[in-house]
Amino acid sequence: MSKENIERNNSGHIFFPKGEEPYRDSLGHLVIAHSPDIPFEYSSALWVMKNLEMNETLDRENNQIVMLNLSPNDLTQTLFEQYQKSPSGLYAPTYVWDQKHEDGETEFYVENEATGAQHIYLVGPLEYPSDYIRALTTADHFKERLNAKAVTLIASSLGSNRSDKNVDSKGNYVPKGITIETMMELLAVKMDRIIAIEPHSSLAQYYSERNRTPFLPLSPWELLTSKMALESGFASIKENGKLFINPQEVIVIGPDAGRNWAAKRIAQHYALTYVSGEKKRVNDGDVKIIFQPEDKIQIEKRNKAFGYDDEVDSGGTSKILGRALRKCGIKEFYMAGVHAKLVGKWGENLEDPGITALYLTDSRKPIGKIEGNVAEKIRMVSIAPLITDIIDADIQGIDFWHNPKYSKMIL
Repeated sequence: MSKENIERNNSGHIFFPKGEEPYRDSLGHLVIAHSPDIPFEYSSALWVMKNLEMNETLDRENNQIVMLNLSPNDLTQTLFEQYQKSPSGLYAPTYVWDQKHEDGETEFYVENEATGAQHIYLVGPLEYPSDYIRALTTADHFKERLNAKAVTLIASSLGSNRSDKNVDSKGNYVPKGITIETMMELLAVKMDRIIAIEPHSSLAQYYSERNRTPFLPLSPWELLTSKMALESGFASIKENGKLFINPQEVIVIGPDAGRNWAAKRIAQHYALTYVSGEKKRVNDGDVKIIFQPEDKIQIEKRNKAFGYDDEVDSGGTSKILGRALRKCGIKEFYMAGVHAKLVGKWGENLEDPGITALYLTDSRKPIGKIEGNVAEKIRMVSIAPLITDIIDADIQGIDFWHNPKYSKMIL
């Protein structure tokens, strides 16, 4: 696979590929059917400029880490306890808590706020409108009523990101608001920078950077897949400390030919073959994944496969992908998903024998409760160490966009 297939364009301007630009239909609706390309140089320059500004106006060690909630069902409690034992910067970590009133009003309180903190890291998942309001209110509190000079939002999960277009599956206009546009434009007012873990759409970055707020999209693909490969036994550590996956035994699979940059990056990183299928609806209404003959030949040469997706919602894609691979002779199929939504018939779908194991992260609280037989297939991987590493690196002033350790996470 050529490197160009998984790297960003180096143009100095945000642009939509030819034929994919937003347009006005005959009734005057602005139709948005595609996401733009966000050039590497444009985004990195915006980030570097903000970094230089922060270096001149604040002491990076003078920070406080603020959890946007405390929950045992996502990374926030783990991260909070970690920073309690070993604080970063001058202040102990803190968190935001809600007081809900009978009339429906909600007030947000910050426990043990550091009035002298110059830089605030807000950390946690933003899944629902109330999460966005909590983040905005907290940022406003620190910047307008205390002494913070900058607020960096680290969104472990960025909800509303799938509401990024106003068309149906056939490309026809649908009269609905684009939620992520509204949310990002609101965040851009109060946040100085945004770091998002595996955002679904580049439109989140587009709307943020259109308002001159730097946006850093990071994928935990290496953390998640290395954990999966080692625990599942299809990888080993070489003498040089690098992970080795036998390319004669294992293949990387994409459910469709879309912009699955993470899966392609994984295949390139471990020198594995990558193929993708095509979803097709058959006569009985079911959806199946079909592989091209040349890709099917590549699959049939191996006995193990794994896939990667930004989110697992109903688990339907994982199920039909596992079934398609079994027909091609795959004995073990592992699926890695960053955000564990788990809705609908997710339990039934993930219990399908075509799926050997599913690796998910604690980026957000799953909607479905992981219990019963399906729990035996699911492995949870914490991204708390990754968030800690990102914060530590940022305090040191590391340029994520040009540092090899972090730039490979930017997709």
